[in-house]
Parts: sequence; C-alpha cells; structure tokens
Amino acid sequence: MTFDLTTNDTKWTLGATWISARHRPAKRVLRKQARDVAATHYAVVGRDPVEIGFFSFGADADRKAVYPMAIGAAAKLGPDVYAEIEFEPGRFWIIGVMSDGRLAPFADTIIRGDDREAFRARLPSAFLENRVEIGLDDVDAFVQDLSPVAVPVSGASNAREMRRAVVCAAAVLALAGGAAAWHRHQLDVAHQKALTAARELARRQRAAALIPTTAPPDAWLAACLDGVDGLQMFRSGWIVKSWVCRNSGLSLSWVRAGGTLADAPPGDFGSHPDQIEQTIPLTFSMRRTTQPTAPDGLRQLLAVLQALEVQPQIARSAVQTGLPPPIGSAPTMTVGFTWPTDPRLQQWDSVAGMTFREMRHDTGLAGEMTSSGGRDGYIMIASFNGSTGR
Repeated sequence: MTFDLTTNDTKWTLGATWISARHRPAKRVLRKQARDVAATHYAVVGRDPVEIGFFSFGADADRKAVYPMAIGAAAKLGPDVYAEIEFEPGRFWIIGVMSDGRLAPFADTIIRGDDREAFRARLPSAFLENRVEIGLDDVDAFVQDLSPVAVPVSGASNAREMRRAVVCAAAVLALAGGAAAWHRHQLDVAHQKALTAARELARRQRAAALIPTTAPPDAWLAACLDGVDGLQMFRSGWIVKSWVCRNSGLSLSWVRAGGTLADAPPGDFGSHPDQIEQTIPLTFSMRRTTQPTAPDGLRQLLAVLQALEVQPQIARSAVQTGLPPPIGSAPTMTVGFTWPTDPRLQQWDSVAGMTFREMRHDTGLAGEMTSSGGRDGYIMIASFNGSTGR
C-alpha cells in the first residue's frame, strides 16, 4: 500500500512499484498493468526511456498528482547507489539507482529492520558496493535537500468511460420506454462481449500463427525483448531470477524475496513453493527482413563469433518430422553461443537460413548466478536447416 510522508510542507509518496520501458505504453496497457499489481493509479515519468510508477491509495483517494520520493532521491543520490533510510523506528525505505540513472526494480520498497540482511542477500553484490545508510537522526536533513517533482497520476480503472456508457444506456432506456429497451440493451451488451471475445481469440490465433521456427530472427528477438522490456522484475516480495524465450512464449523464473504464495505471480510452483515458473505469450510483428549477405549463413555466423572470441557449441540433428529424411537432404545444424551485448544491435536477418529457437538470460537480481548465463551475456540457440557445415 502506498502511503504519504509529509515534511517541509511537501507530501511525499512512498511505496510505489516502478518499471522501465523504452517508450510510453498505451493507456489501456498501463491500466491493465496497474490492475495486475492491485494499484489504483499510475504515473509516467520521463520520455525515452520512461519510468512507470504504480500507486495504491485506497478506494477513497482522488489524486491528480503526487511527489514520489523515489524520483527526488534518485536525483540526489546519483547512479550506482543502494540506500537504506530509516524513516520510522524499525522501518526502512529502500532506494536503488542503476548506472544509467533509472530506478532499480526493487526501489521504493519498505521493509522491516529484521528483514534487511535477507533483502540484501537477494541483491547482486554490485548494488551493495556503494551502500548508503541513513538513520532516524539524519532523515530530516536528507529529505530537506530533495527537490520535489510533481508527477500527474491517472486512475487504473476506466471509470469515466464506464460512467459515460451508463449514461448513454440510461438515455436509450428512457427513450425506448422500459423493459423492451433494457432487454435489447442486454442483448447488445452480450453481442459486444461475444464480438470482443471472438476478436481476442482471433488475435491470439494470429499471434500463435507467427510463432513457428520459420519466423525471421529479428522479429523473433523483437517479440522476446519487447516482452522483457515490459516486465516488472520485483513484485510483492518476488524477484525475476531469470527468463527464457522459446517459441511457446516468455518463461519467467520467480524466486521468493520476503513475500508469500498469497502475493506470488501466477504460475506453477511444483515442489518448490519458493520458486514460481510463469509463461507469458509473445506477440510477433512481422517486419521487412534484411537480405542475407552471404549464401552460407552458418559460416557467416561462426565467423562473427570467432571475431568476438565467442566459443560456440555445434550439434547436428536429423530432420525432426518422425520420418526418414529425404535422400540427399542435409541435417539440421544447431548452434549455441553466448552473445555478450544487446542482441538487437546485430542484424540477424542477414544470416541466411537461420532461425532462433531459444534465448535465456539471468537478471542477477536474485543475488546468484546460474550455469545458464549471466547478466553479461545472452545464451542463444539457433538452427540452420539444410546446412552441411563443410
């Protein structure tokens, strides 16, 4: 629950949930994201990238603007800082600023003093290298130096549209004269719901049709990383430990960082109640592809990896149809490698015959690294049908 802290005639807002995005999402997307985290309001700060804050003020709150302390504290502290501020006895406000000045996924969190060690243990050591601790005696001086920034907020529900629809419906009922008009209105509502459901089903079917392994590599990567960019990495005491994109969707591995299953994201916890596996469908948008620059895409990819001193893992496999391969056909070549930078910086469509099968990445937010990859690289698996490798 978001709450206010008034100091020096400024009503600061604490306890919001923040995510970053490359561009400002549509209002309907923001409202849905707010409702997903049980927020009543949202705010968008900045332009490119943008910081999106989700606030929960209670049912009777009517806010037009807020003064987020996280924004003011980030400007004061600067990049690469982790701070614990004791604003009340035994209660600490956590603020983290990343190297590019954006708020860390866990920023604006409130914890008890007894939970500080457990909270720190979940974070990457890099965040804790520049740690700032501010006690009760120094809180007033710290807050006094902050520059308040008024941020407009919007409601998470489309109450205005709903009220307008109710007024229109009432006018129709009054003009039509009673029960018959109401009955027709109900039929119209049911018809619209059916149309909406049909459109949503068609949209999902179209999206599913774009998931096959023949999707162009750049479109495949865009769908994956656009989904990742919209993620909320820290949610109600749960942290995204790693993610992996496959043709079936974006899979998230959540680990518990102080929360409980009652507040956990949807997903399967299996035999480990401290870990949730969640799968999110991806939306593929086909775009004009780049023409291959070389006839042998496999050799082209391996040459690029050699130039970067990246060691690939190459495997041959038969055609996965369950039937004997045609005479003279070449097997499918699978190449696994670690790409050291943002994969969107490379034009993958120019590699002839290549399709992506999987990409995974460890966020590092859980305070540990796994063998599947780290924050400094992306584990990628690509296929080449009909490549001989000779």
